[in-house]
Amino acid sequence: MNHKKYGILIALLATIWLQGCSWLDFFEDSGRSFKEPSELRVQARWFSPDLPAEALSLSPDSKTITGQCTFQPELLSLLPSNPRGILLPMMAFGEEGQVTLDPVASKPVYKALQSTWLLGSPHDSLQLYQRWVSSVEYSCPDGLGRELSRCDMKPFHSLGGILGSESNYDLDRINNWLIKQESLRYLILPDLELLKSEAVLQFRYSPNSPVITRPAEPDFTQVTPFMLRQTLDWVLLDESSRLISEEFISYGHCSVTWYELEGLMASGENVELSFDQLNKVNMILNQEVAELLKRLSFQIGIEYK
Repeated sequence: MNHKKYGILIALLATIWLQGCSWLDFFEDSGRSFKEPSELRVQARWFSPDLPAEALSLSPDSKTITGQCTFQPELLSLLPSNPRGILLPMMAFGEEGQVTLDPVASKPVYKALQSTWLLGSPHDSLQLYQRWVSSVEYSCPDGLGRELSRCDMKPFHSLGGILGSESNYDLDRINNWLIKQESLRYLILPDLELLKSEAVLQFRYSPNSPVITRPAEPDFTQVTPFMLRQTLDWVLLDESSRLISEEFISYGHCSVTWYELEGLMASGENVELSFDQLNKVNMILNQEVAELLKRLSFQIGIEYK
């Protein structure tokens, strides 16, 4: 070996040694598999001055919002590929327990989500809502407010097991719409517990349209728990952009509650709220969901995108 080649070899070995064998580590690391993210949990509290504490005989400083989110690894692992989803609009409630979409509350939530999640357009959200309500209607519940020829045959189909399910949804009706959209990996749903409850039978297509089924004694008490919190759930779709089941399994969950009021009710205190008071609390919590999502978006953007 001549002196020139020997000098180059020494320089090369010295470089590897000074860099802590990083070149050698590169070859060792190249075969390692991608490490999935772990579960992400975030919790925050902040003061919300507009909460009607005094009206509920709470102290003036009892206006704390609790916001928390939990995301599962299955959802977080999708983020680097920037998957597309759709937001089902936020919900508004009527004095007789009616449930409908709330475009005003949906707008800030949609904007806050956009900084982290690739979403379909607001028009897509409205179309999903219409299809969601129709899937409840086409499940042919008892007391249906209008005649549907499909439902006239329900007694005969039930005998054959075709419509024998007690589900409040015709899931195929939702899936038939979803698979026609540009590739989707998830839906963001407001208040999953509401969507799994009998309250969906009081859905209506618009604020001025009739409810799907009218209860014998309509009132707002059945929707009171949903008005005292705001939640969002991320439900994954299969490879064909279809909902896997009507269980709507959540892989990401965010919630916003009024801390002091939640504690008061959990203690067993008899707290009576008028519909106007409930509605005011609900509107404020809607606004605070957007605040939570803004706080969360920075952390997700840094760690997972």
